[in-house]
Amino acid sequence: MERHKTLMVSGIALSLMLLVVGGGMPHSPNSTEHTTSKSTSIRQNSTVPATNNQSPAVIPDGIRQKYGEVRNEFLLGNEWVVTTLGNQNSRGVIGIYNCSPKDTACLSGQKHLPLAAWKFYKPPFAGGVTLLLKRRDTLIVDNGGHQITFSISTHQWMSKP
Repeated sequence: MERHKTLMVSGIALSLMLLVVGGGMPHSPNSTEHTTSKSTSIRQNSTVPATNNQSPAVIPDGIRQKYGEVRNEFLLGNEWVVTTLGNQNSRGVIGIYNCSPKDTACLSGQKHLPLAAWKFYKPPFAGGVTLLLKRRDTLIVDNGGHQITFSISTHQWMSKP
């Protein structure tokens, strides 16, 4: 009986947390969802063109080796975006790989994405980078316990969402 109560309370807390993090907005019938880990779900709003909701077939091992575990990966327009958790040698980052608009293999996640073509953006705080929410071309992320934003169009970190 105690276990049932604990699970019920945990489920309510998780529902409230998802409601707060998701901005309290219900899923659009045109939205797609991609889960990259057991605890992270990324909602793509209908304003984000979704060619294919598959992650890249091959994320270079060099990303994991240099910047730590990949926390999130998703396609935003023509760009693959990853966030990492960092490691002993580096803080987490946002990595961006730009696909040609006509490169359907890249856009569908069926193409090897060479490490040399990725661009990486180090956040202002030590720690990992975890996506909390996407709004058009702005990512709201947690960076080492700080909620900050990153503009995909300008590739600039901003201090507050």
